[in-house]
Amino acid sequence: MPKSSPHPKPVLLDSSAGVTIDADPSRGQRAALVCILLMAAAARWYGIGEFSLSLDEIWTIETATGRGSPHLHLPEQTILAPGPDLTSLEGAQPWWRIWTSMREMTHPPLYLIVLRGWMEVFGDGAIAIRSLSAGASLIAVFLLYDVVRALLARTPALWAALLMAIAGPQVQFAQEARPYAFMVMLALLAASALVRITRFDVTLARVGATPARVGAFALALFALMLTHYFAVGTAGALALYGLLRTREADRRRLLVALMLVGAAFALA
Repeated sequence: MPKSSPHPKPVLLDSSAGVTIDADPSRGQRAALVCILLMAAAARWYGIGEFSLSLDEIWTIETATGRGSPHLHLPEQTILAPGPDLTSLEGAQPWWRIWTSMREMTHPPLYLIVLRGWMEVFGDGAIAIRSLSAGASLIAVFLLYDVVRALLARTPALWAALLMAIAGPQVQFAQEARPYAFMVMLALLAASALVRITRFDVTLARVGATPARVGAFALALFALMLTHYFAVGTAGALALYGLLRTREADRRRLLVALMLVGAAFALA
């Protein structure tokens, strides 16, 4: 009889479908993932400062400085010489004034607050500001790989990451000072926690909905809802998937977390 390995490879078990997944990637799989991430980084930073800032980007940046939307209140049919610098950190309001100065903007404030912190560290130039979206999009590529690996296997996860790395819309939004790439990253972060909630250890010793997993999912979902109202459909789909795919005990924990997220968002 063949000898059994004293250190068997760890596996994860799908609590609903009984799918086992090899949790130990090969050297070639690691190299492929690194190459994909390098390709994604090159695609996102190449030419990132080639085009001027769009009106929506300027609006986003000036709101992140705590000034609100002053471009809407400039005098019309008047030559302003010199024109006001509405996107500079010089003379900007404190970061905690961002939320209360968003009278003309309907989106939630989380991305703007994060962008303000990013500007304080890396500067208020166009390339520096857009790099926040590029970095978020790069993280999202890895998170998509993680989600697909957990659901299926490493080979389809690599293909999924490759497609996202070179997809035109993903590269486009990764080069804009807008919250879309940041929103995708948060959605995939929530999905990464959620797919682990629907699984449990092969020994059945631990339920899928551990406090850490549920907490990570709830925080990511809350941050997602505070980033853009377009995320409501994604958040609803994630919640529905979780409620349908978990066992009874895990479902109760997940439902409590969703209720807390909803209450916190309503208060916010």
